[in-house]
Amino acid sequence: MALGIDETISGTLTLTHDLDTSSFTLVLPASETSVGAGDVIGTVRRSGFVTGGSFITVGSPLNQIRISSGPAPSTITLKMAKSAPTDAITGFTNSGFPNAVNRTYIITPGSTGFTAVMELHYLPSELNGNTEGPSLGLWRFNSATGHWENQGEDGFSTINHIVLKAGVTQFSPWTFNSTVPTAAELEGFTATSGG
Repeated sequence: MALGIDETISGTLTLTHDLDTSSFTLVLPASETSVGAGDVIGTVRRSGFVTGGSFITVGSPLNQIRISSGPAPSTITLKMAKSAPTDAITGFTNSGFPNAVNRTYIITPGSTGFTAVMELHYLPSELNGNTEGPSLGLWRFNSATGHWENQGEDGFSTINHIVLKAGVTQFSPWTFNSTVPTAAELEGFTATSGG
């Protein structure tokens, strides 16, 4: 199913299948929620965030954000694509991450100065060679450096296929990866004089 215009949900968004917003926006007001196993592919704008409040669903019931401190934004916009990050998806040059999980989230808050806890969802069929569990971390694209940076994880569920990250203060494109090493340990080396 796909949207043909911008839509505002009145009541519960029931996702029995994926919903593609195409070039339009699905608006979830403060009092609305979502249920079901489907995903919203495309753009969702959500309101109703309260500092210290509970998690709020953003599109899929398994994508949730909670504001832990600071002034809560009036809205957060989440755009999801079911593919690894590319320049076309993120809108940044040289932003591809071909060995990431086949899911990209672009999160844009309506304001700054707050700290959030995020739970982002993926499907096992999207792992793209990555492994579920504690090595599957969230990665954020830093537009200032032009690099993807491992943010790690503060919790995960291999049953619900989510990764949780607390203390989030910067927003931009996000994805998941477990295959890129973040550290290497040198066991030894040999040097020979060249004259």
